[in-house]
Amino acid sequence: MPMTHIKRRLGRALSSSSCDRIVSALIVLSVILLFFEVLFPQSELFYLAGNLILWCFAVELALRFYAAPSKRAYIRHYWIDLLSLLPLLGTGRAFTALRLLRLLRLGPMLMRVNNRLGTMLRQTLGEQVFILNMIFVFVIGVALGLFSIEGDNPSFDSPGKTIWWALFSMIAGEPVGDMPQTFVGRLLTLAIMLGGLTVFALFTGTVSAVMAEKLRLTGRGALMTTDDLVGHIVLCGWNRSGRVLIQELKHSEDTRDLAIAVIAERKPDFTEAQEQDPHILFIEGDYTSADLLTKARIAKASRVILLADKSIIQRNDQDRDARTILAALIIEKLAPNVFTCAELLSRDNEPHLLMAGVEEIVVADEYSATILAASTRVQGVTEIVDEILSSQYGNQFYKLPIAPRWANRPFVEVQQEIKREYEAIAMAVEKPPRDRQARDTDKAIGERTITNPPSDYLFQVGDKLIIIAESEPRW
Repeated sequence: MPMTHIKRRLGRALSSSSCDRIVSALIVLSVILLFFEVLFPQSELFYLAGNLILWCFAVELALRFYAAPSKRAYIRHYWIDLLSLLPLLGTGRAFTALRLLRLLRLGPMLMRVNNRLGTMLRQTLGEQVFILNMIFVFVIGVALGLFSIEGDNPSFDSPGKTIWWALFSMIAGEPVGDMPQTFVGRLLTLAIMLGGLTVFALFTGTVSAVMAEKLRLTGRGALMTTDDLVGHIVLCGWNRSGRVLIQELKHSEDTRDLAIAVIAERKPDFTEAQEQDPHILFIEGDYTSADLLTKARIAKASRVILLADKSIIQRNDQDRDARTILAALIIEKLAPNVFTCAELLSRDNEPHLLMAGVEEIVVADEYSATILAASTRVQGVTEIVDEILSSQYGNQFYKLPIAPRWANRPFVEVQQEIKREYEAIAMAVEKPPRDRQARDTDKAIGERTITNPPSDYLFQVGDKLIIIAESEPRW
């Protein structure tokens, strides 16, 4: 299995709700153990248990670093989490309170776990969780520090008193009751006062909305940026079929692990799909712009899909096809080796796309009419088409090179072997480019496809089979 595929699979696993639940539970358990460490400083059990959880965090962050497409993006998003690992450096218990920093990751993880809530509820929940996390980290961190340093002071001789003192001082903006006697204790008092001013001012003004929106994006696990795009799918334009297209791509074994960059002039309505898979990136702008296509790292893409863009209703069908052709020409110049599939509204424009180097061309309206006509002639054909074309259930199309042992063997003999050993049906043979021929006077295709080949057709080295099967066979 290629290393890039392993990294994508690992990245999806680490972004899953199950992983978030496990890490969230470990964060809560780590904070509870920290309390017991302070209450029972003579016991090594809680200290060792807390360090064991820290090692689990270290393994998790190391795996995220390995799977991250961009190491700079990883450092930018996880630097606070990395600071929480400082207690593992063997400096005694001086940095123990830094384990509280992982609480700042708890809010976004809980939001990802609850990503099916309504949009407004989810935004409100995110802001509240973030505020509570900030207050909790300030209060508990300062309280534990004061209890450890000012234990002889009657006002700080128990964790309960110290926590209440820190909370009231944070709200009041000044020390409530006795002042700490040590220099470090006074620094912690200053920190809790400044922390209270910062936290409450931050979320009562306009900055509060900005931070809530940032948390909402972070809660969806959106580590993906344009710098991270490699081997991805670029989807240019948008229409009503776009949502179904993304769903199909995310269900297919070949494309489910690939990031999708959607370029459109108006933001599409794919909110639910984007939240369920954070590797869907929206880039606003005109997809016929070379600069915007370069920003989407078109040269690093594995596939490009050009939809007949209907996001701007003022354009007519001819204008939409013209934009598709223009985009195809630009893509061919920027990334001549990328596989391109384009949707047209009129078959008359097909020669222009062929000259641009587009590998697959779909005229959606014609296919709809063809299926309707076939359904009229053969009742029940729609169910077959739905199953074969959909990647979400049942049988699907697969294209595979023939096995070396099938060279110079007749089609009927190989077809029987495929059905017997792999429960698949051979539908067509695709010849290599050296045998390409003109299918008609208007166009020539790169690889000639023979549908339902004759029984005595002899396979040649380089042939590919198009089959129907429930899962991709391995031969």
